[in-house]
Formats: sequence, structure tokens, C-alpha cells
Amino acid sequence: MLNEYINYLKSSTKEYSKCTLKAYEPNVSKFLQWLKERYNENDSYAITTLDIREYQGYLINIKKYAPAGVQQRIMSILSYCRFLYDKKYLKIDVTANFKLIQVQSKDTAPSAPSTNEINRFKREIYKKNNLRDIAIIEMFLNTGIRASELINLDIQDISISKRKGMVHVRQGKRKKFRDIPLNQDVREALNNYIKEVNPQNKLWIGQRGILTQDGINKMIKRYAKKVNLDTKIYPHAFRHYFATRLLRHKKIDIAIVSKLLGHFNLNTTQIYVKPTFEDLSDALDNLNI
Repeated sequence: MLNEYINYLKSSTKEYSKCTLKAYEPNVSKFLQWLKERYNENDSYAITTLDIREYQGYLINIKKYAPAGVQQRIMSILSYCRFLYDKKYLKIDVTANFKLIQVQSKDTAPSAPSTNEINRFKREIYKKNNLRDIAIIEMFLNTGIRASELINLDIQDISISKRKGMVHVRQGKRKKFRDIPLNQDVREALNNYIKEVNPQNKLWIGQRGILTQDGINKMIKRYAKKVNLDTKIYPHAFRHYFATRLLRHKKIDIAIVSKLLGHFNLNTTQIYVKPTFEDLSDALDNLNI
């Protein structure tokens, strides 16, 4: 039944991101496993509203997940149950009037690595002189591109001349297309990599063929671990660093930053101008009582 549901999502006219699809399957699978252990129930046809409500309490009180994490897991289960109801596998719509846990908007900006931490990380990569890895990191740091966007780039998506360059993001979030200018650091890193590897179609080549997102994650973690930053450096942290640096340190107009990040509205970008948790801690550390 779960496989049928996942195939339905993949073929649905509604666009689901790869990250969404990757999360939905384990979320539903863990709920079904909990249902089996709790009530010895193996039948998806027997799911009730009470089961989902109890599982939501289990995630909050026993697993201690944050509200956003609980909401994401329950939304996966509700989606699965709607599928079962639409297919007539469930006789009752258990999702009707179900109340999700309320998630307040974040009051602090996402935590981003410091400039010192980024420099330590970059130095480790430049020491190894792996031209592909250097180009990837310079792309992350100087364009704010998402890992899912970067990994889908073709060689034709890169345009470079002596004085300017452009990356054409054709597979952005929700299929949104955007162009991002490339500064000198990225242009130089990309030119060096392309001259060495000469990719024909996909831009990023790994040891066993086309580089995957998992391959990028492992590469970044490997370098970060060597400088004891494996808990602070990861692909999306570069995006936080990029946005924070432009908005808070370079004082770039928020509309420009929003466009570069590929956000659909300014409210999403606005979070980066809020104080970080580190800002709040520093304020109290400097308080003389």
C-alpha cells in the first residue's frame, strides 16, 4: 500500500520536491510501525483519527520533536490517509477537521557559520587542490544556490566570459527558473575545473560518473570533519551564510537578495535580518549587572 502511495506522489500532477518525497515515505513507514507495535495493527484500512492524534502526542511528549518536525511528520500521514480515502481503501476521511500542532514563525534567524569558520573550511579544500570541490564550494558561497539546484546543472547552464558570468538555474524550487551572476572567484574556479575535466553534459562529475547530492554531502562532511566543523558546515549552511553576509554585513537590498535566493516572497528572506540565537547570547554576555 505504501509503495502504491509513493508511486502516486511521483506521478501526481502536483509537484513534489525530491526532499518531500524522500521525507514522506519514512514518515508514513514509522507511523505504521508504531501502529503495529502499539495496537498490533497491520492494516492501513483501519487507521483512525484517534491513532493520528495519539501519534502526534507521542512525537511531542516521548520523542521530543520540535513543533515543525511534528507538523511535517503528521502532514505526511494525513496525505497518506487522504490517498487511502480517495482510493476507497478507507471508508471514513480521518483527515477531516484534524487539528495540526501550531508552529510559530521563527523569531531568530537561521544559524550560519562565521567568516572564520568558512575560511578554515575553505583552506582545507584549497590545500587538497581538488578543482571540482573548490568550484562547488565557491558556487555555494558566492551564489546561494541550493544543493538540489547545483547538482542538476548542465555544462550549458554556465556562461562565462572574461568580465562576467551567469549560472542558469533551470530546476529551482517549484520549477522556478532564475539567473545568478557569477563573481570572479566562481568564474575562476569553474574555468579551472571545466578545463581539467571537460564535462560533456552534466556539470559535476564524480569518481563513478555523475556526481549525486549524496556525494556532495559526503564530500563537504569529509572536509568539515578535518577542521572539527562537521556540525556547523553542511550544504544549506552555505546558503544561510550567503544570505546573512549580504543582508546584515554588506547591507544589500532585501529585494535583490530575495531574487538571488529564488524566494517567492520577501517574507521568506526577511528571516535573515532577524537576530540569531548567537546575537541574543552575545547581548546577555555583554550585560553588566
